[in-house]
Amino acid sequence: MLSPEVFLKLSGIPVSAIWRELGKESVIKSLEYHQRLRQRIPPRLRNELLAIIPIGSEMRDAFQSAFDAADSGDDTELHQLNARGHVATFLDGFHKGKPVAEYSYANRYILALEDAFVEPARLIDQGEFAEATRVLARSEIAAPLLSPEMAFALAAVTSKRRLGLAQWAIALETALSHLAAWSASLAGEDATESVGDITPLFAGETGLHSAPGPLFFRFLMHAAKQESMMALADRLADDREPLRVDVNVETLKRWSVGRTLPERGMIKLIAKKCCPDQEERLLNLHWAMRYLTLLGYVSETLLIGMARHSDIAGASALFAPWPTFPFGWDTFQTWCQKRYPFWYRYHQGQFEAGTMGPAAS
Repeated sequence: MLSPEVFLKLSGIPVSAIWRELGKESVIKSLEYHQRLRQRIPPRLRNELLAIIPIGSEMRDAFQSAFDAADSGDDTELHQLNARGHVATFLDGFHKGKPVAEYSYANRYILALEDAFVEPARLIDQGEFAEATRVLARSEIAAPLLSPEMAFALAAVTSKRRLGLAQWAIALETALSHLAAWSASLAGEDATESVGDITPLFAGETGLHSAPGPLFFRFLMHAAKQESMMALADRLADDREPLRVDVNVETLKRWSVGRTLPERGMIKLIAKKCCPDQEERLLNLHWAMRYLTLLGYVSETLLIGMARHSDIAGASALFAPWPTFPFGWDTFQTWCQKRYPFWYRYHQGQFEAGTMGPAAS
């Protein structure tokens, strides 16, 4: 699974910037230093950490209780807090201690997935890859993420050094499912269904301009009702209205082929200038585009590395389940086009049935 830090960075909010803005960057670096050396956290540092957490929150009370117990020689509560997943910890803070039942459907889904991955992760840590695969295959929520090829590849892993490729295949399918859960819950919670529709990012034929970045730019041009990049640049630079946006044609050309990606703030300005009624959808689509671009970039980088070593003995078994994408698709774009509708229907069904996924029970 991708960490919450990745989602924050995709939203233009890197974790380091958050700590810097709060003036707590040195505190976090000190914590990471002690964790790296597996040292007990000094009392002064513990107090500084507690000061970051809002007074009266359940999270602060839990940490205070764990620290107090540790001072008395009982590390049980501290170990339990350390064992919490990154997603659970992040969402607890994000939702300010609200009950899980009040989380969005997408957040409950990813939380339930993290819980389902705990036991397989423990088994993998012990080198029991085949048993980890069996546990995943028996899990109601995790099993749909696992193709037969992915299951075979994971079960055949013999060391953690060979785990990465099978792990990325599962992480990739998980990420697309989570994206579909986010989109389905947006559509379900909003009267305007299209606000969560990200299918324009999958609309192109496989080829140079079928990547998420160029497809997003195509939709941006459509939403702005402009037929050429020059027309869009002129419209944005029109100073007869209060808002003027300076974007030159060369920048638009780079966006159009995915050479660079527009920042969220720029998309917001363009929407306000050209199509204010489309602002929310464009911002949602922009976030999804950055998410998919990251997934595609990592995948293609791995494939390039595999291609360079394709002539070594046993390459096919070593690189399994690659070079095909999850569930046997040849390219990233085709995989998105085929698997996203499956996951969208899956999550739409859960949402409409009111089950809200396993985490809601």
